[in-house]
Amino acid sequence: MTSSDNEHELFDEIHELVTSQLGGTMTAEQAGRLEHLVLGDDDARRIYVEYIQETVFLRWHGAGEVPAAAATDAVLEGLDVKKLLGVKDSETAGQEIVAAISQVSPPPYRRRRSPAPMVAVVVSALVVAAALLGFWLSRDVESLVAEGPETKKTTSEDHLATLTSVSGTWAAATLERGDPLPDGRLTLAGGFAEVTFGSGAVVVVEGPATFEVAGPEQMAMADGRLLARVPPEAAGFRVATPSAWVTDLGCEFGVKCDSKATEIHVFEGAVEGKSRSGDPAAAQRLRLDRSEAVRFDASGQFSQILLDSARFARAVPTRGLLGAYYDEEDLTDFVEMRLDPQIDFHESKNWSDAPTGTRVEVDDFYSERWAGFVKIDRAGKWKFHTVSNDGVRLWVAGKLIIKDWTHHVDKEHDATIELSAGWHPIRLEHYQHELTVAMQLSFSGPGQETTIIPPSHLSAVNPMTGEQADPTQP
Repeated sequence: MTSSDNEHELFDEIHELVTSQLGGTMTAEQAGRLEHLVLGDDDARRIYVEYIQETVFLRWHGAGEVPAAAATDAVLEGLDVKKLLGVKDSETAGQEIVAAISQVSPPPYRRRRSPAPMVAVVVSALVVAAALLGFWLSRDVESLVAEGPETKKTTSEDHLATLTSVSGTWAAATLERGDPLPDGRLTLAGGFAEVTFGSGAVVVVEGPATFEVAGPEQMAMADGRLLARVPPEAAGFRVATPSAWVTDLGCEFGVKCDSKATEIHVFEGAVEGKSRSGDPAAAQRLRLDRSEAVRFDASGQFSQILLDSARFARAVPTRGLLGAYYDEEDLTDFVEMRLDPQIDFHESKNWSDAPTGTRVEVDDFYSERWAGFVKIDRAGKWKFHTVSNDGVRLWVAGKLIIKDWTHHVDKEHDATIELSAGWHPIRLEHYQHELTVAMQLSFSGPGQETTIIPPSHLSAVNPMTGEQADPTQP
């Protein structure tokens, strides 16, 4: 058995004993074992102290934004090992340990909180730590998210997180907006999902991704991409990946991971990154501040990388373009607004004297303006193609590239524009002046044949910035 195996066994045993003690089920034999481990084994004491140290630091940081070094020193000073060595009754070993730690003076608070004795704060931290230890320290993330059946829809009232927005496809599960997410493996086959945790943290996951909600303050991800927005009251939110722990210190950050590496990008505030591969005793830990990014490889080594905010979605995109419909052909007399998955309308298929499914007056004279964002998969020259009847105007990336604001029968137009990969603003205007009607929007470019732009490449919200399109504005 390797030293790493021994260390994991110690983690497991200490976790079990502390959980029993805090849950009020500790036997005299268990109390004696805990005392023997903490007081007689250097490795066990180091694991225990580090365990308490990290947990109390996270609780205090959320309350008063205490620097890591100050919290560390305070915990170590408060944990009087000499006092622990004086424990005489094995049945009270656990209580003595908690009492010793409770002597640590709390840092000054920067936000109002309900007053409570410090021992309550520490015991609360211990409860959380005991619950987390089995997940974060004794199980491998890859096996964790791979085992067992896919999580199913639940109506449990004690759920850990809620699906607050979704625009994607789940594998072997039916999950909708507003559904609670229990502890269990989830696979987002494609698209985006926004998960709001009980702590207040909000995470946008981009598929394909495999992840697990492990509590109101933590999750695991085996592969995929996420962006976490963590308010001050949820400071300490954690993400575990195959090669790293990411602990929030009150900020906004992105994580991209697979079995080979983990990238951490900090957009606001700060996080702590810690390798979780190789020997736990040699784990590398570092603080990342705003605009910093790092990559942990499978061996636990890290390297600095360039921050890339454009790769992380801050909101779940709404697929399609937002359309404003008007009763008059000059974009006046607003009637309603709706989301159109794609622009593919024609008299022969779905439109005639009025746009189908709208309250526009059936008189053959009306207009529309669509706004949103178009996704470009590869940088290069892209051709946009319209079929209109009657007038049409098209802007892409802020440039007017097609304009024929005249009465005409079905007429094709196209224009080419150089675009980078990513999401670009798009606006399309059309009016109908009696008789037949048509409005279709296609594109083609590097690796893409001419096709009606699909919903997957249209969004009413910019996924990278959260900017909402407004088709009522010219």
